[in-house]
Amino acid sequence: LNEAPKVKPVILDFIDMGSTGSRTILWANKINEQGNAAFIGEGILKPLRSFQIALEQSVAKKEAVRYRTSTETLEDRATFLSELRSDGFEELRRQLSTAVLSGTVSSTSIGGIIPEATAYNITTIKGEDPDNYGAIRAAVAQIVSLNFVPNAVLVNPIDAANMDLKKGSNGQYVMPPFANENGQNVAGLPVVESNEIAVGYLLVGDFKKYHVRMYLGPRLDIGTDGNDFSENMRTVIVEQRLHAYVKSVDAGAFLYDTFANIKTA
Repeated sequence: LNEAPKVKPVILDFIDMGSTGSRTILWANKINEQGNAAFIGEGILKPLRSFQIALEQSVAKKEAVRYRTSTETLEDRATFLSELRSDGFEELRRQLSTAVLSGTVSSTSIGGIIPEATAYNITTIKGEDPDNYGAIRAAVAQIVSLNFVPNAVLVNPIDAANMDLKKGSNGQYVMPPFANENGQNVAGLPVVESNEIAVGYLLVGDFKKYHVRMYLGPRLDIGTDGNDFSENMRTVIVEQRLHAYVKSVDAGAFLYDTFANIKTA
């Protein structure tokens, strides 16, 4: 079976992926931290440090897709189920990638990175005649200034091409000193081309702060549904259950904005 090319789910390569045996994941955050250790003299009252503990949790969400096929088709059982498994598992992965990027959280759906992301808000970084390379460098600085460790920049292929093709007044291609020789690494981060990012936008972040924990699956089941038996049909279900979450203490780990806004700032 052949199909047209589809968007590659690149974001899943940079987030924190793992597995769990728990339907509910609980964790505790330290909040409202106050006070620090200090060097003091003999007989001096020690400085007080305090913090509060806040609990958060994630409940596993289900992702699923359904097929219907004839019993005649299933006569070539091994080959056809292999194709269904390939298509179903890849479909789950593609839609998971989409949800990880832009999903709206609800009782049944996971929330995405872009809704969690902040806009560029630094006004103290100055650059003469800023370009897209400079915008990426400034965006990285905002993430690092909040004590996160960014691990990738995602841009649309059109923006990546325009960055590569920029020339100076002498007709030579321009590459800033904080990018490698082919422009695929800026400020120490890989610049990843993705059609999941809109033209004119960039997404940068410490994507390891987005956690996915696989709970059940992916799995494939075959059964009868409705009139399947009388119509010589079978229903195939491919599904998985997983957690996806960002801890509240990691707010600020992602930045999503337009190149234009960042260059103006």
